[in-house]
Amino acid sequence: MIDLGLRVTDIEDLERESVYVSSASKTAATLRRHGATEEEIEILVNEGERVELNALTSDELVALIERKLAKNGIAKVVPDDKTLADAYRRMHRQALVQAKIDELVEQLDEDEIEIPDDLHDRVDALLRENPEKSWDDVVAEIAYEAVDADGTNGSAP
Repeated sequence: MIDLGLRVTDIEDLERESVYVSSASKTAATLRRHGATEEEIEILVNEGERVELNALTSDELVALIERKLAKNGIAKVVPDDKTLADAYRRMHRQALVQAKIDELVEQLDEDEIEIPDDLHDRVDALLRENPEKSWDDVVAEIAYEAVDADGTNGSAP
């Protein structure tokens, strides 16, 4: 087991909060048994203060964890060749698909997309039928229906 918790050296610049300790002697004994230093026991038991992990920003928390993992010899693992090859194939396909999507998006001319004259009324009617939906989900449905209907530029049928 590796202790990744906050130690006194980790909390120097962090905000402390008050904590109630019901039995100072029992708490101190438990802390000692679990490896707390006398300085850590002093802060928690005698000063009645603690520092929670949420006192750290996200970046500080990630840095703390990475620092503690590195200190304990924990490093990233490179998977076996089959796993790497499978991941490469999957990501290569994704890159090819994204390149095609980017190419198609560049070819689209938004000014050529005809907006249905009754778009507002259709959105309003569909929201009354399905009040749990958001207006942009309804607009997406209408747009997809238009593309399905004419198969080209999304013009209203």
